[in-house]
Amino acid sequence: MRGEASTIERRLRMRHSDSPGELAWHLARRAELDTILDAVHVSDADVAIADRTPVEVASDVLQSAGW
Repeated sequence: MRGEASTIERRLRMRHSDSPGELAWHLARRAELDTILDAVHVSDADVAIADRTPVEVASDVLQSAGW
């Protein structure tokens, strides 16, 4: 799944609002994973997450996996 950094960071801040340590780890890891994924070009499918509900994203992930 791919999204703008601002979208992912906003969602992480909401998800980990009660745990500053976890939030810091996930924010740092997000940037690391973007760099790794861009370097290795291993994605089978890119699913956009911006302005979409979790159900919409999940549906696309399942469809991309052939389920």
